[in-house]
Amino acid sequence: MSEDKPNRMRDAPPQLTFDDGSRAVLANGEQDEITPPRHSNLRQNSTQIKSIQEYYEIDRIVSQIQHYQRIALQFPDELLGDAPEVCWALEERLPKALIFCLGDTTYASCCPDVVAAAHLQADCLVHYGHACLSATTSQIPVIHSFGQLEMDVETCAAQIVNQVKDEVESSNISLLLFYELHYAHAMIDLAHRLSDTIHVTLAQVPETTASVPQTESDPNAIRDDNEEQLHLGGLKIPALSDISYHVLLYVGSESSRQYLNIILCFLSTTERPRAFWTYDPSQQVLSTSLSSSFQRQLNRRFYLLQKAKLCSVFGILVAQLSNPTLRTIVNKLRNIITDHGRSSYTFAVGKVNPAKLANFAEVECFVLVACPEHSLLDEEREYPTSVITPMELCMALGVSDWGSTPYSLDAKDFLCLECTTTAEKNKEDDSNSETSDDAPHYNLTTGQYESVPQRASAEIDLSLLPGQGKLTEYQSAAADFLQTREYQGLQVKAGETAVQRAQKGQQGIASNYGNR
Repeated sequence: MSEDKPNRMRDAPPQLTFDDGSRAVLANGEQDEITPPRHSNLRQNSTQIKSIQEYYEIDRIVSQIQHYQRIALQFPDELLGDAPEVCWALEERLPKALIFCLGDTTYASCCPDVVAAAHLQADCLVHYGHACLSATTSQIPVIHSFGQLEMDVETCAAQIVNQVKDEVESSNISLLLFYELHYAHAMIDLAHRLSDTIHVTLAQVPETTASVPQTESDPNAIRDDNEEQLHLGGLKIPALSDISYHVLLYVGSESSRQYLNIILCFLSTTERPRAFWTYDPSQQVLSTSLSSSFQRQLNRRFYLLQKAKLCSVFGILVAQLSNPTLRTIVNKLRNIITDHGRSSYTFAVGKVNPAKLANFAEVECFVLVACPEHSLLDEEREYPTSVITPMELCMALGVSDWGSTPYSLDAKDFLCLECTTTAEKNKEDDSNSETSDDAPHYNLTTGQYESVPQRASAEIDLSLLPGQGKLTEYQSAAADFLQTREYQGLQVKAGETAVQRAQKGQQGIASNYGNR
């Protein structure tokens, strides 16, 4: 035994430690004033702490990555504390493979960072934590592990059944069951416990190019592979003829982005479920009332939409390079903006923040192309310029009307909306040719009638008339804005500036130069 121990120690991978910067904070000795980190460990904060092997599904992950040599692991901030132990657990099972963790993500933690994985020549990417389940164009296989948080299914089912019995005409209630992906492993058991009392339609994880832990389907439910599917919050359910006979139940945190996307979709239309229920497994509390914050969020989006109607210069922010429809989305956005006589510029700035957008003062409104869960920015009131979604741009420019279609943050719905409404709008323009395009409209944000920037004329297209001997003046919205600014940057005036002797300047750092 004494001879084997040194060999095992010599062959074992190095035990590296991960630091998020808190050790540097502790070095100053002011430990009493240190606040807890912004992100807490979800696994350790659950009611019953699960082991690393169980929470991160080490056995399933090993069976799927055992044929790869270079394996990249991606963790969100709230799970970064478990990254060393997960790496060590995988390395012990796969000693010949090179397993490493990715650093800071390119955009959002819910999206697989296939760009960073490709730069490091990874053979596959294991994504841990919550995911938006957006499709990617990368050839690198993506394997998802959502994590398995503890949930008392019996208590949850009992509270729901008691609430159903208190409802009037409970026999007519059908349940739409959505959930946070951390609790996907317990949803089949919950659906079976509720099926004796009410009919349950369980949302499923969609089949994507990525490898995800598939949830079992309800054996009592009839499924048609060719039936139309409705995608909400990254999950899919069969299309329903009348959703007003259903109660939407969401298992998870009410403040999650996933639940926000689902609620905004239903609040924007007249057809909505009869009630919205939420169950938080961490608090074991069932809520049957919808918070007013969701309606305020929707009102805020409508306000930004009204402001965008008067904008002439739009900036297209690309925040998801792995989206397979990215080029199509950007091209359609450019065409829509150009057709309505506006100007557009395309930016790829990585993670979006107010400081980055403040550098483009000539842009009056930004259109964010991102995954559904990060299309609405955190603390967006701090941004100097309005940031809207592609679908909101269509509504602002009159391609579609507010309330005519469900509000969606998914780029796929934007593409379908644009394709179906453009043809209808062209027919309407042909039949109503006498309508004035520059007619003023009442702006709800200013309380006055405003004139929309006139649409480019379709009768004369200079791009189709090359070599006609006509000179045209090139106009740029950014250049026109630059001419109005007092400071236009450093200007080289060769021969106009007198030569002066160099003088010694101040010394020190920017916060304290000292006495000269």
